[in-house]
Amino acid sequence: LILSSRENPEDSCLGQVLLHWLTLLGRFPAAICSPKLEALGDQVEVAHHLVVLLTLGALEDPRFAAALVVGSRWRVNGGNRRKIEKCALVPIVTTGAFCFPDRAYWDKLENGEVISQDRLEFARTKLSQVGEAYKALFAVLAGKFTAHGSEIIQRTEVKELLDRQLQQREAVEDSAGNRKPALRNLRTSILQMVNRRDSELVPPQLDLHGGQCPEFSAIAAAEGSP
Repeated sequence: LILSSRENPEDSCLGQVLLHWLTLLGRFPAAICSPKLEALGDQVEVAHHLVVLLTLGALEDPRFAAALVVGSRWRVNGGNRRKIEKCALVPIVTTGAFCFPDRAYWDKLENGEVISQDRLEFARTKLSQVGEAYKALFAVLAGKFTAHGSEIIQRTEVKELLDRQLQQREAVEDSAGNRKPALRNLRTSILQMVNRRDSELVPPQLDLHGGQCPEFSAIAAAEGSP
């Protein structure tokens, strides 16, 4: 899932550009976050990653903040209401002018000087929830996607993003002892596939309305996913 601020039309366009690269290079289902929080909640239930575009003014957008709160919640097992893993947050800096929060910023956020509580009432979201979601987001090392970069620059940045996410997931699985046989080879084949597609510069024939590519379907089967 890709989350961007809707205050600035350029940010929404940037989300579409990143969506294009993720489907082109990664060849797995990706989507823009729904503007409706209820629908977004359904999206988060089945998503593995929430890619958050850090643009100027995004942190002051109440709809962006409310959406991030929804995206950073624990998923719940419907059978016994047991909390399970969260959707992984992936912050992406899109401009060198973006300023990461400092201590003064956190104090202003808590005091309602960044976003007032009144502006969050539409989503029934509390400032404390926004603060927790923002801190969870900035606890993750941010990636980079150059908004006005060339095709080569953007392609390289997305390849690095995909590579890092695969490596991080492997590290989590290794530490938890959940590695399934041949899973590492499957992931390696995906990275090789991305590199081949990059060198060929030929857009893949994507089925955006159904299913994953064979490589990711194989991973899902190896992990025991439905």
